[in-house]
Order: sequence, then C-alpha cells, then structure tokens
Amino acid sequence: MHIVRSSFSTFFPAYFVLLLSVAQAQSFVPEESIQDRMASFLSERYLQSTFAEPELIRSYYASPMVSYWGSKNVRIDYVLRDKKSYSRRWPVRSYRLLTETLEIEPVQNNPDIYFVLFEYEFNVQSRSKRKSGIGEARLVVKTDEIGFTILGEDGSVVYRFYLINFATNFSAFNLEFIM
Repeated sequence: MHIVRSSFSTFFPAYFVLLLSVAQAQSFVPEESIQDRMASFLSERYLQSTFAEPELIRSYYASPMVSYWGSKNVRIDYVLRDKKSYSRRWPVRSYRLLTETLEIEPVQNNPDIYFVLFEYEFNVQSRSKRKSGIGEARLVVKTDEIGFTILGEDGSVVYRFYLINFATNFSAFNLEFIM
C-alpha cells in the first residue's frame, strides 16, 4: 500500500467528512488488484476522456454532483461543458500516466472509496500555442461492480517543458547531431 504524500482532506474537505461518516462496507476489489485496475482506468479512460463523447465522460463521474477543481457540489453538466471547452481550446493533445507515481489510499471506514494521487505527462496544442509538462491529479474514486466512479477531481501543473525552436533561436550555430 502506498502512502499518499498530500493530505486529500485539504483538496476535498466536504467529501472527506462525508466519506468518513459512511458505514463500512465490504469491497469487491481484492486489495492486490486495485493498483493495476486503477492504472488501467486512468490510462485508458480518465486521461483520454477529453477525446470521448459526453455520455461516456458522464459515466465516469458521480451524478448529479461532484467536487471539481476546488468547488464542491458541481453539476455534472458543468463538468461536461468544461471538458468540451478544454477540447476546443486544445484540439491536439496527448496524456501519459506516470505509473510509478500512482498512490492509492482507501478512505477510513469505507474500503470502496479511495483517494488517488498520480502524475501524468501532457502535451497540448492549439493553432498558436503549445504546452507540455507534468501534471498532478488528485481524485476521490468509488469502486463498484462496474468499475470506478469519480466523486472528486483536482490537480495542478507540476512542471512545464519549454520547447526551443533551434532553427530560429540558434541560427548562427551549426548544430550537428551524431547518430
């Protein structure tokens, strides 16, 4: 079991209090498989959700409200509009989970709900801008027979990569690359 380096209650105080008061239930997910299942969900669904249809994205989130990027009780329709807006702003984008950073901690008294922390590599591009770097995501996720449901989502950019246009910025130098 990984120890989470951040206090999730700082990012999701409403859910933290609510979840701790929920009666303990038996989790259907064997403890040894949660890491692999969560990595698969994050890589194949969550990080690719900006490419998905709205109804598929809706299925990843609790309904009708979630904790979303610093706001609690956000309607799922707002989340869908926000994701669509992000897709329009950055039409070219890619994400890659950094699996070695994945940390999962079960919520006390409720083994079906987890605090999830991970980093991912991102590269987004519009007609006039390109940004890339490492982001950190903080989620509260519930498990059930079907899979995972996001109850809360937050995150931040950890590192930004700055791309240098060698042709423009170093035109006075003769750069030779040896293969």
